[in-house]
Amino acid sequence: MLEYIHRGEAETIALAVEVYDSIVILDDKRARSIARRLGLKVIGTVGVLILAKKQGLIDVKAEIRKLLETSFHLSQNVVTKAVKEAERDC
Repeated sequence: MLEYIHRGEAETIALAVEVYDSIVILDDKRARSIARRLGLKVIGTVGVLILAKKQGLIDVKAEIRKLLETSFHLSQNVVTKAVKEAERDC
């Protein structure tokens, strides 16, 4: 089955394939799936926020709230898991 992804995501994946041991930041489900099949390490925007929280750099709840005020889509399930994950390490 042929999967179509946005050109920007395709270029991001192509660059990550060329750079040894890179981590690619992708939020699109299909793009993440393709990247994983190519053996890439994948993290999303929320994962980056959680890492920043663990380093004491940000307030995850506040940053997620800001994201939700834009056109960025997050399911309630992802929001709940992210907040729990961030609070677990406090």
